This record gives sequence, structure tokens and C-alpha cells, in this order.
Amino acid sequence: MTQPIPTQALRMTVAGMGLLWSAGLLLIGFWVWDHFAAQAVIGRLLAIAAIAAGEFVLMWLVLDDALQQADGLVIGFCKAVAGVTFWAALGLTVVLMGVHWVA
Repeated sequence: MTQPIPTQALRMTVAGMGLLWSAGLLLIGFWVWDHFAAQAVIGRLLAIAAIAAGEFVLMWLVLDDALQQADGLVIGFCKAVAGVTFWAALGLTVVLMGVHWVA
């Protein structure tokens, strides 16, 4: 019979994977920002969406566990700002791509 995974080990694994996922999204965002300068608006919006998604993942998976004593209102506000930034940038990118596709 297998032993259950200790809670601390599971929390550290989730935090580590969240940190890697967040770093990957941030790197993708910075890479898109740098390499898609020709499609200025769409490239910039996709970069902002990737960076905001990276921040959101970092807050959700890593900082929630690391900062358990933080005020819930502050953490909630930061998550809301990152989430709204992500969805606004992604939505505006889709709208602009549709406008360019029709034009």
C-alpha cells in the first residue's frame, strides 16, 4: 500500500509548478512584445495578455500559499486587476484581429 503524499510536499510541488508556469507565461509575453513589433497593436496586446496571465497564475498558485496572513481584500483586488487586464487584452486582441480580417 502506498503512503499518502505529505501536505507540505504537495504544497511545495504546486508552488514550484505554478512558479514555472508563471515564468513561462511571462517569458512568452516578453518574447511576443519584442518579436511582433511589426503588428504593433495586436502583438502588444497579446504580450500584455500573456504577462497578465503570468501574474495571475503567480498570485493564484504561489502567493496565496506563501502569503496566507495577507489581507484578503488586497489579494482579491490584485487578482481582479490581473484577471481584468488579461481578459481585456485578450478580448481586444480578438476584436482587432477580426477587424483586420474583415478589412
